Amino acid sequence: MQHHKNENPDTASNNRRIVKFYPAKAAGKEMAAVPEREQLRFVLSLTNLSNNMEATCTVNPLRALGPNVYELKENGRPAWRCVYYTGVKGVIYVLYVGEKTTNGVDRHLMSTVEQRLKALIAAIKAGDE
Repeated sequence: MQHHKNENPDTASNNRRIVKFYPAKAAGKEMAAVPEREQLRFVLSLTNLSNNMEATCTVNPLRALGPNVYELKENGRPAWRCVYYTGVKGVIYVLYVGEKTTNGVDRHLMSTVEQRLKALIAAIKAGDE
């Protein structure tokens, strides 16, 4: 298992963070559809991150989507991804969980995350999140 240093700057704080799914219904449904082994690893990684500890999965920043967007990776056949946003103090927002469908850049994943991130930021600005 390969570990990368978590580049999430909020892990340096001592404050516990909560994990939220956004949008709650869609992202929660996606997580429920992941096979149990990968689901447990994602949940453990998110729990560790919420407690300012190292993730059990490989963590990579998704710089193309902006700052504070990261993916948890479970490689294999198929490969799985869990994308989250840490731009709000004290919260980890899970934006997408799903199977990686291509060897290169997964355009569906990127498009979905980009749309959800825009909606999340708008909801935060409007005070709805």
